[in-house]
Amino acid sequence: MGDEGEDELSANLRDIVVHSPMSIAVFDREMRYVVHSKRYAAEYGLEHEDLVGRSHYEVFPELPARFREVHRRCLAGASESAQADPLVRQDGRTEWANWDVRPWRTATGDIGGIVVMTELITARIEMEAQLRLAHAQLMEAQRLARVGYWEWDLASQVVTWTEEVYRLFGIDPSRSPLTYDDYIAAVPEEARGLIDERVRTSIAAGSEIYLEHPIIRPDGTERHVAINGRVLRDDAGEPVRLVGAAQDITERHQLEEQLRESQKLETAGRLAGGVAHDFNNILTAIFSFSEFALETLDEDSPAASDIGEVLRAAEQAKSLTQQLLSFSRRRTVRPRVIQINERVRRVEAMIRRLLGEDIAYATYLSDDLWNTRIDPNALEQVIVNLAVNARDAMPSGGRMTIETANVTLHEEKVGAKGRAIPAGEYVAFVLSDSGHGMDASVLEHVFEPFYTTKPQGRGTGLGLSTCYGIIRQADGHLWAYSEPGHGSTFKIYLPRVIGAVDREAQVPAPMSSTGHESILLAEDNDQVRDLAVRSLEDLGYRVLACRSAEEALAAAREHNVDLLVTDVIMTGMNGKELASRVAELHPRIRVLYMSGYSENTIVHHGVLEDGVQLLQKPFNPSDLGRRVRAVLDAE
Repeated sequence: MGDEGEDELSANLRDIVVHSPMSIAVFDREMRYVVHSKRYAAEYGLEHEDLVGRSHYEVFPELPARFREVHRRCLAGASESAQADPLVRQDGRTEWANWDVRPWRTATGDIGGIVVMTELITARIEMEAQLRLAHAQLMEAQRLARVGYWEWDLASQVVTWTEEVYRLFGIDPSRSPLTYDDYIAAVPEEARGLIDERVRTSIAAGSEIYLEHPIIRPDGTERHVAINGRVLRDDAGEPVRLVGAAQDITERHQLEEQLRESQKLETAGRLAGGVAHDFNNILTAIFSFSEFALETLDEDSPAASDIGEVLRAAEQAKSLTQQLLSFSRRRTVRPRVIQINERVRRVEAMIRRLLGEDIAYATYLSDDLWNTRIDPNALEQVIVNLAVNARDAMPSGGRMTIETANVTLHEEKVGAKGRAIPAGEYVAFVLSDSGHGMDASVLEHVFEPFYTTKPQGRGTGLGLSTCYGIIRQADGHLWAYSEPGHGSTFKIYLPRVIGAVDREAQVPAPMSSTGHESILLAEDNDQVRDLAVRSLEDLGYRVLACRSAEEALAAAREHNVDLLVTDVIMTGMNGKELASRVAELHPRIRVLYMSGYSENTIVHHGVLEDGVQLLQKPFNPSDLGRRVRAVLDAE
């Protein structure tokens, strides 16, 4: 710039530029440094004394062409600026800067050069980026945990929510600011008063708040939330704000409901199983003594007819106890690998008779259906029960269909009572009807025992609960879809089994039930023990009758016996323990168990172990005689 340039910039102005806290550089028209601030040299890592008189383009040979163009326009009289502009250093680092470039003029008004003012904001940009990242991570953590943050200003009543709280309540964030009334309006009307009272009480007491309650979203869906909060006070001790967190606990609430439901059903199952066990002992006596009475009467005797009605009533009671055992999952089952299509075809004739002529019936069975494992007789009971349920839903006629298909679930699904259906391969059985359907309140209880919508005397409320118990015992899943006026659909998913169908072995019936062998009988029910003794002695057997396992073991030490007939559950030693102890004394002894329901002493989860012979109560003398003979004659 020479002496003339020196004259244009006063010494005072030069001193201001040099010591300015800003990054400033003054250039002449050839872009040579005239003066610059110490901050400028420090920010760019330059020596202060080395710059004056040197060309800017010599100091920064890699200066981007866009900046040379800016300089050219400013030397022509323009002024330009930029915010957060990226600057790539010679070492490859990127800096961020705010800059302003403008011309400076001489005393004659000519453009003497340009002034460049820069503010490096890299640290601020990086801090802001870190804050944005931290905020994004916090928001993502809140989303994954379904937890959001909220503040409530007590003076303005304005409530501030994070994104997750808006998402939880199903409210568009553009509706902000919200108020406390917006929050309380989401609470179901019947709970608002209690929730509001607890909030007000906590504010007055300055105590922490914890609430769990449902909310109704604007779209009508229900969620459950947990609200934690605490009161913030001013210097005078007055409450000014509440801050806290809101968490979506819907899934936890559903799991808790499922656990309570499971515990309720387990309790009902124990009760049902216990009642069925005791009642089966009573029915055994009714069957047996009724047969004894019939043997003494002529066929045309009025008393014989009456006893026949007693036996028919006992058969109905037997069916009811079997349903109780199925519901409680204490019914002994013999699962096999089966083809569901075969079982559907086996019961088709029965289903058509059950439905009658005014209900159309059709099947759509998959040609390449996979195999599954379940007790075939129990599955047939499920099919028939569902068909009867469908028939009762169509008193004026309609249509019922049965479909089978292979289904692959790629992710977990929710079935009845919120129970999870794991991903995997399943054989699906679907029964649909065009009946009157069920609303949500009925669907919620449809698999509960003794729940029925049928008129009094038309149903026990055990049919669907029995189906549910049978399918769950086979590790399957059963659930229902229905709407009033649109019929119902029941879906069963049974796990796929790789393997051939197990063909049922045909066991030849014994030619005769009579015998002469010695039988050790252990039964703690007096009536069942007495009728068993009478039945077996009438057939020619020698019977040692004992009222406990301990008594039977003592008899086994003193006598040679060919067969042990024992109840499964007795006070003290159980039937399986007794059989093991007796086998030590008589290694070749045969064993026949009796039980009103299966227990884990001889079965595993209700499944009879191979080689175990079980006579299910109730039974009659003929049943007992045939099974005793079959066990004695078996290889």
